[in-house]
Order: sequence, then structure tokens, then C-alpha cells
Amino acid sequence: MVKPVPEAGVVSYINTIPMIYGIEQKQIPCPWKFHYTTPSAISNLLLSAQVQAGLVSSFSYTTASDDFLILPDISIASQGTVQSVLLFHNTPLPRIQQMHLSTSSLTSCNLMKLLMCLEGAQCQYLDIDGEELLPDNRAVEAVMYIGDRALQELRLGRFSYVSDLAALWYDKFHLPFVFALWIVRRDFARNSPELVQELQSSLHLSISYGQLHRETIARQCAQRIGYSQEESLQYLSCINYRLDSEHIKALKLFYYLLEIYQIIPRAPQLDFFQAE
Repeated sequence: MVKPVPEAGVVSYINTIPMIYGIEQKQIPCPWKFHYTTPSAISNLLLSAQVQAGLVSSFSYTTASDDFLILPDISIASQGTVQSVLLFHNTPLPRIQQMHLSTSSLTSCNLMKLLMCLEGAQCQYLDIDGEELLPDNRAVEAVMYIGDRALQELRLGRFSYVSDLAALWYDKFHLPFVFALWIVRRDFARNSPELVQELQSSLHLSISYGQLHRETIARQCAQRIGYSQEESLQYLSCINYRLDSEHIKALKLFYYLLEIYQIIPRAPQLDFFQAE
């Protein structure tokens, strides 16, 4: 009897391309099928067991950590400026009273709320579809976009101020910020550890392959978002795909602060997949 091919949810943003480029180009073998969508949609697919692993916003891990394990040494993070998680605003940051938040990423939404708490600001938050740009910026005090939409709005230059959320975090704590994690369902990891190990190995090799072909990737990304190749390469250089001790320290701090400011009920313990 042929076993079904395991499925993994993958975010369809430019900053994930270097991570999966080697797999997509069939240079790195991977026994998994990828399902492309947004981070929040992947979280739902994981919870319903429609996929067995996925790249999710790091906040998603707080909502169901008992059901998932983190794949070691892999993330989407930034040491300072990230350029694709941006707040566009016409009022200085501490004085913003109403903010529109893209629902595409729970991490970015809750990082924004946390940063406002740290500023002592009182703000009303409104959800928007993160896949569409607001047509008129004049009636909007502040809006947060992520991914390709953030890059597009940045090119339009319609707002008085632009704040990079990863840079705001780094300015306060001098730590990287971890935007996304690879997680796997605990039950699947228990029953099929060899497939999880193969996914992890494939991703590590694919990331290395992507780093070797950054200029090719940058050229393809530039066509997608209307950047020059140099601008695209500079943007991709802001992203790193590690999950080392500094990243883990930053992730624990993020979860701790979310608990302190009562954004989540408790900070989760970080449980990692371990190959047998």
C-alpha cells in the first residue's frame, strides 16, 4: 500500500523564496508536497490536520503549542530592518489613535500591538484584508502591511511616516525578531519521524542552495514587485533563516512580553522536534 504524500503549508511571499528555491527548482529532493497560502491560513490547515507541517507566524505557536513541535535551526527572522513588515502612518507613532492591521500574519499584528503597549499608547485596531491595498490613504491614520503588499505600498510613498517593525524591536532590545517558524504536528512527528527529518534536511539544503543563487532569485523577485535587481537583493539580504541561541532568546522575550501585557494568557514552552 502506497503511503499518502505528506503536505506542508508554505507562505507565498518573496522572503520565503530563498528558503524553498532549491526544492522548487528540483535541485534538492523533498518527499513533501507544498501548499502555498498565507501564514494565518496555514495555521488553520495545521489545526485541522489538512497539512502536517507548515511555515507559520511565530505567534501561531502560542495558540496551540501543545499540538506542535518546532523544527530546529530554521526560521524567518531579521536582525534589524526587515523592509516587508511596515507601518505606514500620517501621525507620529505614539499618538496614533486608530490603526488598520493586515490579518495575513498574526505575529505582525501582535508585535504591532506590543510595540504600542511599550510606547504607552492607546489605540483602536481595525482588521483589513492584507492582500489588498487601501485605495485612499487620506482617510487612514495608520495601516500595517506585510510581505509583497508592504513592498508595494512603500513604492507608492503615500504616507508621511514609515516604521519598520523589526527595526523598532531591535532598537528596544538589540535582538533579532523571529517572524515565522516551521512547525509540525506532534502526532505526525511521533508516527513518522523519518519524514519530518527529511523535511528538515531538505529545507536546510534548500536554504543553502538559495543563498548560493541569491542574484538569480533577486532578479526574479524584482520582476514580481517592480524593484531593480539591486533593490531586491538588498531587501533579501535583510532576511535570515536561522534559529540560533539569539533568535530563541528573542522569541522567548516576545512571548514573555505578550503574556505580561495580557495579549496572550501564558507564554508557551518551546518544544523542538528531535530526530531519533
